[in-house]
Amino acid sequence: MIIYYSIIGGLQLISNFLRVTKNSVLNRHMDIKRTLEPLGEIEDLAKEIRERNPNHVFLIGCGDSYFAAVSGRYAVENTSGLTTEAEEALEFARYRRVDESSLVVAISASGKTPRVLEACNYAKKQDAVIIGITDNEKSPLTEIAYKTIFTRIEERFGYPSSTSSAALAAIYALAMYLGRNRKHLSQEEFKRLEQQIVNLPKLMESTVYHPDNPRITMKAAKAFSKCSDFHFVGGGPGYGTALFGQVLLKELSWVHSEAVEVEEFCHYQMMILDEGKTPVIMIAQPGKSRTRTIQILKELKNMNIPTYTVCEENDSEMLNNSTYSVQMPKGLDEEFSTIQYMQPLHFLALHLAQEKKIRHEGFRYVETLSRLINLPDTL
Repeated sequence: MIIYYSIIGGLQLISNFLRVTKNSVLNRHMDIKRTLEPLGEIEDLAKEIRERNPNHVFLIGCGDSYFAAVSGRYAVENTSGLTTEAEEALEFARYRRVDESSLVVAISASGKTPRVLEACNYAKKQDAVIIGITDNEKSPLTEIAYKTIFTRIEERFGYPSSTSSAALAAIYALAMYLGRNRKHLSQEEFKRLEQQIVNLPKLMESTVYHPDNPRITMKAAKAFSKCSDFHFVGGGPGYGTALFGQVLLKELSWVHSEAVEVEEFCHYQMMILDEGKTPVIMIAQPGKSRTRTIQILKELKNMNIPTYTVCEENDSEMLNNSTYSVQMPKGLDEEFSTIQYMQPLHFLALHLAQEKKIRHEGFRYVETLSRLINLPDTL
């Protein structure tokens, strides 16, 4: 720990906002630990859901909460055996058909996000089962939802991705118990996943305090400091990770960044890369999109495009074909990887903000954005 964040202490954080943001990342494993402490309650909730016998799951949210939905959909579908979709809350409320066989998992840190509440009210009128995930025990979401899972975030000032990480941990646990109750998982598979969930806080801590990654991330941020266009690429759950990464750069570093699925990157995104100038951030968790990711990395290397790759530790092919690479300790299935792989992206954004000498007092245009997000809307 001392080695890692004597280096992170080198972040000459220039505002209380960034200091709190850094601390929220360092302590995220504790937020997840607190959220997962009442695992028995999540297990009981899964039993109640099983009794309602849903056949379709919708994960919904806005902003970071929507990214959590995108990141969690494969974990829910593959672990529970239920067809699962991630939907932005407004799109869900105004364009989706649901009924009493639908399970709607609504994610909102505040429990007050207007579009999420609109989506829940719509789903409730169709007799869907609504599960809320929020950090606010006295919120409108808890009143609408059939049951609520509470994230337990210590530092509420700062980045919503803290709540999103805890929400993802809760989604993983819920999916695991649904998989057992629906007999989609064997007892052996369940025990293996249960051990991953129990070990998750410790794995998150070891990820943040990895001894080699800070130096690499600081070096990459320095090299990227004059760049104004970044591309995040990921496949499967890695696309959810890419979504988190691109918004962190926008929020902290005030640069244009865009997330794209790994295959779509080949079809059009590569056309706008500038040699030596346009960084590509590759989310390279082990699993079904790994081979395709390596193929792209090799081509980017030939094109002299700088890359920053988040990969599993000791993955020599990833390491040898990347300009910069940070290594993630082993321990999670691919479907659960977002919660771990988004961590270094937060530090990349922090270091990049420092290199660009951005003076933060909070989110940019926060008053305008808050007003727009919270405006009442009528169809």
